[in-house]
Amino acid sequence: MKMLCQAVLGLEAVVVLLAIPVVLTLTSGGPLAAWALAVLALLAIATAGLLRRDPRTAIGVGWVIQLCVVLSGLIVPAMVFVGVVFAALWWAAIHFGRRVDRVDAERRSSLG
Repeated sequence: MKMLCQAVLGLEAVVVLLAIPVVLTLTSGGPLAAWALAVLALLAIATAGLLRRDPRTAIGVGWVIQLCVVLSGLIVPAMVFVGVVFAALWWAAIHFGRRVDRVDAERRSSLG
């Protein structure tokens, strides 16, 4: 689960960083909105690192990040779509990652 979640957060950070030039050129949000997106991308990267130490907290913070990306659609409307897609990927990484972890643990216990 950790690797899937880290991949989602890493890709999300890249996409959010790529939205900064859009914010600077196409919206009236200006530098403040660009800084907010940069902080959001850094938070995603930090949360990916937190997954190794405290996965439970990182999953909660990850959901907050997903909400913030969707809400960034108030500045750049296309970010609503991006946020929804990444929220779905986040859910899938958690759901299927836990399932894979469970199957892997059963396989290891059966092998001895």
